[in-house]
Amino acid sequence: MLTVLSPRAHRLRVGREVTPLAALDGVTLGLLSNSKPNATFLLDLVAERIASRVDLAGIVRTSKLVPSSPAPEDVYTELERECGAVIFASAD
Repeated sequence: MLTVLSPRAHRLRVGREVTPLAALDGVTLGLLSNSKPNATFLLDLVAERIASRVDLAGIVRTSKLVPSSPAPEDVYTELERECGAVIFASAD
């Protein structure tokens, strides 16, 4: 028996509309790390720089369990519900 595996990543089944933001003041910023080395470090640096320039309402941090797979759907749902903007980082 031959098993063929696809190297392509899984796709999200649900599309999301994106509304451009005029500014980040008063927005809760979401940070999604892919859990690779330095991804969280990179996100923290970016968030620190943003927070020094605008008045964020807060920061929500989360991460994927496996770098090569999508996060569980509830992670995206939580970010969508709680955040006005999300930054995803992939770093080694």
